[in-house]
Amino acid sequence: MGRHPRWTVPTVVANKTNHSCQNPVLDTDNLYTVQPANNVNTTGSSLNRNPEWDGIIQVKTILADGSWSPPATPPYALPGCWTRNRVLSGLLPVYYSYKSLSSQYSAVVNVGDGDDVYDVNGSEFLIQPTVVRDPESSLHLIAFFRDKRAVFIYRSESADGGRTWSRPSPTSLPNNDSGIQATVLSSGNIALVYNPTRSGRDPLVVSLSPDLGLSWTFTRALENTTINATASNEYSYPSVFQAAGGSIHVSYTYLRQTIKYKILPGEEWIKKA
Repeated sequence: MGRHPRWTVPTVVANKTNHSCQNPVLDTDNLYTVQPANNVNTTGSSLNRNPEWDGIIQVKTILADGSWSPPATPPYALPGCWTRNRVLSGLLPVYYSYKSLSSQYSAVVNVGDGDDVYDVNGSEFLIQPTVVRDPESSLHLIAFFRDKRAVFIYRSESADGGRTWSRPSPTSLPNNDSGIQATVLSSGNIALVYNPTRSGRDPLVVSLSPDLGLSWTFTRALENTTINATASNEYSYPSVFQAAGGSIHVSYTYLRQTIKYKILPGEEWIKKA
């Protein structure tokens, strides 16, 4: 991928009249999206109740001719089932958001084999898990969570490939009830992109952990500017991965107007903060 990538003409893959279509997750041949069951008005809010409480995951598969299959609702997609972050070797991080904030919790689904659901016990108020694998142990997974109470990013571990999880505990990193994403770098360090605040979605930073998220040693800002002193800037819902050559690719919502895409030279760039 070059520094000035070109994009093809977009193809519509989901377009249900009077319904929103949110939180897409692309995994090889499958696209996971979420559609609230209720109609929405022109502002995107539910006509009946909180659309977050009745979202249902829809799965589409790309066909041999490049078209997409009709949406299918998998068995784990109960009302209030949502996606946000990437699939990890057949494990889809999900969260269930139904009736109240305190009833929200996270899980992972083995979409690669049987659609078994593995709940993260003790994850009330914790949603949108981003899951990474310990490079030294294929069964050791680490999950980081968005906190609906807007206090800390939380962390949990699994020693058995995602079937059982430790009770989530707070990290030292603040959270503003906004999305986060983590990835493991070639060095073994974890890179995490997030908003380092408990209110607002500015700035946006990337932090490095040398010990699977127990501590965070380097942080560098991706966005931290005042574009309009009378408006609230927003940089949010990041995605991050490292390319084979070492560059780190980050995309995120930019001012609620567009998606911004940055290519960082590599891990050393973060360490020079």
